[in-house]
Amino acid sequence: MFLSVTVLFSCFRNRPTRSQMVAVTRSRQRAPQKPLTSRTSWHRLSFECSSWPLNDTFHYNSPVEKQFPIAYVVLIHHQKSKSAVRQYMRLLKHLYRPQNLICLHIDRKAPEKWRQAIEKFARTCYPKNILIPKKSAKVVYASPSTLNAHLVCLKELLQYNHTWRYVIDLHGTELPLVTNRDIVEAFKKANGVNIVPFGTDIGMIDNSTFTYKQITHKAIVSIVDNRIKITDRNGPTSAFSRDFVKFIFSSPKAIALRKYLQDVMSAEEYFFSTLNNLPEAPGGWLKRKQLNFELPIVSTRIFQQNNDDPLICRAKHYRHSICVVSTSDINWLEQRSEARSQFFHNKYISSYNKGIMDYIERNLVFRNENEEINDYLSVSS
Repeated sequence: MFLSVTVLFSCFRNRPTRSQMVAVTRSRQRAPQKPLTSRTSWHRLSFECSSWPLNDTFHYNSPVEKQFPIAYVVLIHHQKSKSAVRQYMRLLKHLYRPQNLICLHIDRKAPEKWRQAIEKFARTCYPKNILIPKKSAKVVYASPSTLNAHLVCLKELLQYNHTWRYVIDLHGTELPLVTNRDIVEAFKKANGVNIVPFGTDIGMIDNSTFTYKQITHKAIVSIVDNRIKITDRNGPTSAFSRDFVKFIFSSPKAIALRKYLQDVMSAEEYFFSTLNNLPEAPGGWLKRKQLNFELPIVSTRIFQQNNDDPLICRAKHYRHSICVVSTSDINWLEQRSEARSQFFHNKYISSYNKGIMDYIERNLVFRNENEEINDYLSVSS
């Protein structure tokens, strides 16, 4: 039921200015983080979720969203600080809607208490449509195990009795830039087309010679008597139609490609984009080329060696050569958020800078409230 127009518009009266938000968020930068060691800390953290669903963040769920369920794969890696656990909780809060389906893949290396804290939060706060695979993968950074983790969740999503239409593949270090409504509208416009960055063609892969090394040269590889081009997608996340996910597990080429890449570093960055470029791939690149408009990007990341813009990653904080955003990046992140040109940004780490999430999330709260106002006015007119 809609609130009155007076109540709806009252939420904008005290909206903070950018300078006020920046001042507050910068004061939180680099706050010391205490490791989670005591049983009391874990117990308290896992049950603090009782207040999470009751706050005003992303409270409005429009009829358009309810009719377009989305699935998510979220890869969660073990971090010792309490802030990391809270970061995953905030991301989950942003993704959750009663109609959405979320698969949380928790690294098998994670300590049992740490895993239980995440599970308890998810199941207590959001009991509907949360999947946590029992047989998770043991993930090693940039190894083929990352691809296995993605596939574990994708398979569970297909097997679950749910009507999701698209799935977004994410990591726990994503910073949300748009609302659920923005994503739904983009998917409706895409009409079954996958959102996968088009990578560059790369060469013949000898998986005995190039074991655990980046593939960087040109060639064509023969897989199951079918010659296909291996491509690098140049991005950490993508969005797939349901039919494409079925194709991943049923196509002989997909099955063979997965086996072929089992010793290749960052295999997931080749697997999905290569399949998406096949002519027979549902919602693949050939169908995307027929569109007369640009689709948004699911997520971007800024590499240190490629960043020649002094206004991006001004704090110069990098992890694995990827920029970790901070409050100094508010301007360009907000521009992308307002343009709806990308859904998420990677990499965000709350223990380094909690403030940027506070600022972006606050803006999304107002956008969500504005969506409610517009829907109310359109119904009333």
